[in-house]
Amino acid sequence: EELLRRLSATTSASQRLVAPGILVMNSKLQQWRTVTADTSLASDRGAAATVDLVEAIAAYIPQQKAQEEISEVNDALARTADAPTPGDLALLLFPLRRSLAALETISTEIDERLRVRFRQLVDELKVLIDGENSVPKARQDELAVLAQGEELLAENNQLSRTLTAAVDRLVAKADHEITASGLEAAVVQRYGTGVVLGSAFLSLLSSVLIAWLY
Repeated sequence: EELLRRLSATTSASQRLVAPGILVMNSKLQQWRTVTADTSLASDRGAAATVDLVEAIAAYIPQQKAQEEISEVNDALARTADAPTPGDLALLLFPLRRSLAALETISTEIDERLRVRFRQLVDELKVLIDGENSVPKARQDELAVLAQGEELLAENNQLSRTLTAAVDRLVAKADHEITASGLEAAVVQRYGTGVVLGSAFLSLLSSVLIAWLY
């Protein structure tokens, strides 16, 4: 978010720097039309107006190119901040670096009065495009964190499934053992009942024999 704020501020400053060139050219164009349309004026006035217009156009062309490239950089960096994959991020870097190279070339052609400040703004854009504090690097780090999170989530899901399966096996084994223990207890109970009844019968028989003998 901080990088995008810096991008917005740099883009706005760059556009404000080159925008007056349009106004100057439009003004020179209007003057030229006025002078050339007025046949009562001396020819040297028309020639001077033409020279002024040509100079304005020559100064405007680099500024117009700068505006276009700055807009391209702004749009590309905005898309870079939301790049869905590292592959998309790599593809976006090509037009960004091309625009940066174009701006560096324009900085040598632009009006001398604007050149120093324009160069500073190009350097600011360069920092946002390349380097450790750039928008692409920040997005690359974000994608790496997201990928790591997805990997950890997949591992956790696998561990959860493994643990669930292990618990199910333990529960099934416990149920089996409980069932087996229940059957064993029933058998023991039946044998125990038989032994008790047998003992009682023998005791009764002994009593009868003793009574009969004596």
